[in-house]
Amino acid sequence: MCILCENDVDVVDTWAAICGSAWEELPWWWGVDYEEGDWDEPCTLWVGVADPEDKGLWFQDGVVTATFTIEDMVRALEELRDHPQIMRDLRSGDFDCIYGDVVIQQAIFGEVIYG
Repeated sequence: MCILCENDVDVVDTWAAICGSAWEELPWWWGVDYEEGDWDEPCTLWVGVADPEDKGLWFQDGVVTATFTIEDMVRALEELRDHPQIMRDLRSGDFDCIYGDVVIQQAIFGEVIYG
């Protein structure tokens, strides 16, 4: 069963809570572009992020790109099921930038790399 269904949480509202949390202000995110949508409407989100394998300076080299969709968000939340703070905030709809960042990192990397 879907974690969003179990917690009686609307998927679109969850997208808006995560994407609207200002996660992109953290220093490892290099760029954000919402394709055919916005932070409050599910779409394809393109991101540039510091490459975790790059040992050089983040702001010169080592940027990788990825996309993030609503399906990626749901999968990441499933993987983070045992994280009590994220699940509490999921139920309340009150994601801050740190937890929004964690969900997007989980979706892109399969784990939390930064922070």
